Amino acid sequence: MMARFTILKTVLVLGSLCALVAACGKGEGGGGGGADGPESIQVPEIAVSTAAADIAKGEATFKTKGCVACHKVGGGKLVGPDLKGVTARRSIKWMERMILHPEIMIKEDATAKELLKTHFTPMANQNVNPSEELPFILAYLKSHES
Repeated sequence: MMARFTILKTVLVLGSLCALVAACGKGEGGGGGGADGPESIQVPEIAVSTAAADIAKGEATFKTKGCVACHKVGGGKLVGPDLKGVTARRSIKWMERMILHPEIMIKEDATAKELLKTHFTPMANQNVNPSEELPFILAYLKSHES
């Protein structure tokens, strides 16, 4: 009897995951705003620093904001994708939008929707301050471009 319950529970969980993934893919046609993400998401213009102090501050912010709970920078996938080389794969504007408003990006951006399909977990909004934290996080990620 217990084995039947376990199998039923597994089927229900897998069915729910499939439904979630299917629902997230609806309405993908076009939209998304291109390589930089939806234009409706306003983000600041940021010049990404290469200064060692800014990179170190970015690494510290990456850790204190909890990014390390889901992402590695080199070493492979954790919960979310490995971010080593992300600045070579995505535009800075797209990354700004994803970091500041992931809850909008997974609804409106085709790339973010694909990442959700692949990793099954939506990125949480960590309330990154656009002027006091974001530039340093981007500097840290850019320092791991290759």
